[in-house]
Amino acid sequence: MPKKSATTKADKSVATKSSTKKIVTRSSTPAKIGGREDADVKMRALSIRQPWVEEIMRGSKEIEYRSVNTNIRGTIYIYAGLGRYPKDEEASLVEDIGYDIDDLPRGFIVGTVDIVDCVQNQSEGDYEWSLANPKRLKRFLKPTSRPNPIWFFPFRKSG
Repeated sequence: MPKKSATTKADKSVATKSSTKKIVTRSSTPAKIGGREDADVKMRALSIRQPWVEEIMRGSKEIEYRSVNTNIRGTIYIYAGLGRYPKDEEASLVEDIGYDIDDLPRGFIVGTVDIVDCVQNQSEGDYEWSLANPKRLKRFLKPTSRPNPIWFFPFRKSG
């Protein structure tokens, strides 16, 4: 049998700091939430309206335009917000994308995506958040905490 190595208090401290830093920048270890092991309490979620969530999950939308910069990099959840566009805007979106917006999920975490960069579009003034590696969840997750308009932690324990 291999020998177990001794761990000092200083070693534990260093390991804890580096693992905490890793979780903040790119979470990959799920935590058990309400009996589910597929949710991570430390991973942020970004709220986006449909049909843009679907376009991100299909890999056809690689840039998210926002009025604010972000320094966040790594894997995040994508939350399909409950909000809708006005009827006339939705009608033109349906023509552009070619599928029924009413069939798309709302109010759930539908997948993950990596934020790999953020640059300011000088001509428009908006920020372009570069997205990569979209992964649709096999089972959509209902957040246990209240969604916010941009960022939120969907599985943070209350209280």
